[in-house]
Amino acid sequence: MSQPGPKPFSATVASRIHREHKKEFKNITALVSRAAESRPKQEFVTACRSCDRKSTDPDVALQKCKACKAVWYCSKECQRAHWPVHKQNCSPVEGAGIHKLIQSFSANAVLSGVLRTCCIRAFNLHMNPLLDGPFFVHVEVGIEHSDVREFLDTFCGGPSQAEGANGKPPRGMLQIKTFTPMHLEGTMERLAESRRKIWKEARGQAPPDDPVGLIEFTKGDGNMTLTVGWQIPAPLLNPALVDAPMQWTSPTTGETTYKPMTINSSLQWLNSQIRLDTKNQFRMRTNMTPFDIQVIRDAANPSTASKPALALRVKIMREPIYHPCVIDEETGVGKRISLLDGAEWAPDSPGYPDSSTSDEQA
Repeated sequence: MSQPGPKPFSATVASRIHREHKKEFKNITALVSRAAESRPKQEFVTACRSCDRKSTDPDVALQKCKACKAVWYCSKECQRAHWPVHKQNCSPVEGAGIHKLIQSFSANAVLSGVLRTCCIRAFNLHMNPLLDGPFFVHVEVGIEHSDVREFLDTFCGGPSQAEGANGKPPRGMLQIKTFTPMHLEGTMERLAESRRKIWKEARGQAPPDDPVGLIEFTKGDGNMTLTVGWQIPAPLLNPALVDAPMQWTSPTTGETTYKPMTINSSLQWLNSQIRLDTKNQFRMRTNMTPFDIQVIRDAANPSTASKPALALRVKIMREPIYHPCVIDEETGVGKRISLLDGAEWAPDSPGYPDSSTSDEQA
């Protein structure tokens, strides 16, 4: 159990768009909202993990794996055929999946609009719209404590948080860990048939001048995935919108900083907005599972090599809200640093996330 000490510094960050570009940023919301309204209402397309038949195909009724609730099958025969592969990742402790959380994220015009600008930057879509084929992005997501102090306690080896108040699981929230553009030659030919179908359906519903790609949202070790068609409204390709800077203000210090709207700063902004939604108006909060808590503990352990833990370590080094804890450069071990003990964070301090880090490292 950790020793009692000064209350850890809470680096909750509020942010807003620079006043000179507020109008342009509002345009992003309006454009994405109009694009969403123009598309027919429908659920996300899911596919059988074994045979790739889609939920929109005639006479297909997909059902989830009862153990992990993370993958779908069109029949018991397909489930049995795929079991030798799926049993390696079938884990009932990971919860009910990310389907509803990603639906809520995609339906939010502001948040999904910022993720669209990340796609534009990653593939230079404002210079080459890629209208004849898909762009492809892998987005790793996770569930973290909605209270950052509880996250720090768990990360730094505090008592078990398996149960919150009144014996209920602690509340968590969706967070984006990594954004990885997949620059693949012959992207269409290298996509699985189910993904090609999803893209073709999204491409057919979008205006001809709108780029359309695929985003694969993943949670855990890869057995929780959701691939969605991702339309970019053509007006968003305006360079003035892509390059709009952000203004950040810390309520704890009152300090104001300015950042270019890079992929790294955009991910940080997205996560901060979800964190600030204490009333859950975004519908991106959920109960944490033992798996979610273990990922946080594993991220502080240098001997842990799991994908979820490594992705969380990337996020910790990227976002200043985690400054009260840092991964030691020599040992790789996560530990707490209390700013009340005189520790100072500056751009040249060990472990300080460099805001100028290139987008390729996002």
